[in-house]
Amino acid sequence: MRARVLISAVGFLLSLSLPSEGEGHAVIKESSPQAGEILTVSPSRLIIRFNSRIVHSLSRVTLLGPDRRVVPTSTTATEAQPPAPDRLEVVLPSLSPGVYVVQWQALSVDGHITAGRFSFTIQPQGSDGIR
Repeated sequence: MRARVLISAVGFLLSLSLPSEGEGHAVIKESSPQAGEILTVSPSRLIIRFNSRIVHSLSRVTLLGPDRRVVPTSTTATEAQPPAPDRLEVVLPSLSPGVYVVQWQALSVDGHITAGRFSFTIQPQGSDGIR
């Protein structure tokens, strides 16, 4: 009986020490393009919205092209219009057909760093996706 109580108490204490999503870990709430999305035209922007505010100066997004090289992007933020507190947003050049990988890293305002990746595809125009 004492062993069960001890195991239950240890399990409870461990569960309290584990962070929950609401404790500041910046996770993607939505993105444009979305993970796995198949597009027929090149998007003009890449936007990732998180569930919490992020530190923009220490957060980043990188786009890898079909050849796995970094695609040059530029930020949309200016002094007159600072970035939204929960978003990473970049302006994209015209993208050719292929699979693109988005790699992101975000530092939430409470100091937790999260990172991830997802991909989207641009189909050649006139392609029906059937091979």
